[in-house]
Amino acid sequence: MKTNSLILLLLSVASCVSAQSKKQIREYGISSVTETITLFENGIEKETFKSQFMSWDKKGNVTEDAAWNREGSIRYREARVFDGDEEMEEILEYPAGKKGSDKPLFRKTVSKYSGGNKTEEKVFDKDGKLEETTIFTYNGMGDKTAETATDGAGQKTGYNTYEYDKKGLRALKTEFKADGTVKRKTAYVYTF
Repeated sequence: MKTNSLILLLLSVASCVSAQSKKQIREYGISSVTETITLFENGIEKETFKSQFMSWDKKGNVTEDAAWNREGSIRYREARVFDGDEEMEEILEYPAGKKGSDKPLFRKTVSKYSGGNKTEEKVFDKDGKLEETTIFTYNGMGDKTAETATDGAGQKTGYNTYEYDKKGLRALKTEFKADGTVKRKTAYVYTF
């Protein structure tokens, strides 16, 4: 039993990484892949289940990524829509459930991107009510300089600022409470 659990754990970790590069996906015209896992016990095949599905557009951008638990319940589903340089991402999260049960949506996250940078993220509860919005800002080099979070009513709940060194490496992250008082500072020290 420990061996089966270890194999499942290793395969689950491996499934998080796409098997092909974006270049290969474009070169070979791959549109989707379905991953299945087969478990063995004492050398005998015992169980096979669908574990992950991914699809790509013609440019090699991931348009859908979904994963299932061993018993068949969905773990998550991510969907992305691209319009030129703009990207819209929707992540649906589900609680663990038993096979065959109706699993309600746990949380939905919708993100917008521009030029490869996330510009907005909205988190909704299982009933579709907006819980939180985060707005991201960037400098001319494309480095994130600030994140501002608001609750569902639009009230600021906190914000973070980012500073960079002369090489463009992140040097400091400062987290603030809604009232502007510093909550925490994180310094980044690099060794070359």
